[in-house]
Amino acid sequence: MEARTGQATAIVSQLGATDWGKVMLNKVTAESPINRILHPSTTVVLNGEENLRQTHQPREDP
Repeated sequence: MEARTGQATAIVSQLGATDWGKVMLNKVTAESPINRILHPSTTVVLNGEENLRQTHQPREDP
């Protein structure tokens, strides 16, 4: 952990951080790492229905 101090780490999830505990089996055990990740973090939430795979697929010529 010392080697990563001051370094950026990106954690990406399809669930909101408040929902992480809902999918983990042991709620008590899950609370500690979730708090350690979220406490010093900056959270960016992206909302939307856009599917980038469909948006950026090459179009077929008719």
